[in-house]
Amino acid sequence: MGQEDMEYPFHRNTMASKGMNLNYFTLVIQNGVKMAKLVKEEVDKKVLAWRAAMILYVVGDSPTISVVSQFIDGQGTFVNNPSSTTLKMDIFLLNSITSDERDRIVHTGPHMINNKPVIVKPWSQEFNFNEEVLNTIPLWTKLLNLPLQCWG
Repeated sequence: MGQEDMEYPFHRNTMASKGMNLNYFTLVIQNGVKMAKLVKEEVDKKVLAWRAAMILYVVGDSPTISVVSQFIDGQGTFVNNPSSTTLKMDIFLLNSITSDERDRIVHTGPHMINNKPVIVKPWSQEFNFNEEVLNTIPLWTKLLNLPLQCWG
């Protein structure tokens, strides 16, 4: 390999004919550490694209993507075909939905997969799946024959 091949390893990208262009970006060196520089405009575009996305995970279980897809299919009709992506072993991102569709899923429930509670919540820019710790879970109960004076 020549020097040019070392610096720009993607210039002979065979996938370009299939619409999968790979581009080389020079790394930024800051305090001796090589870093990729994010372009704010591109990040902002992704935030807009994911504004209606939803985070989903199952307490005490790690379902497969196909099980999650079956769960989503059971949540009603959608304008577009929702897509599921595994973010981390057991945390999924549901995208290609509208904010109304997301809210419909988030605000109905309780949701279960394999008799385990499903946590669904809107995606936000602050979501960090490495730090996601389950502190509380929604719990629904039925109190049969509760006297009227106990309501409130």
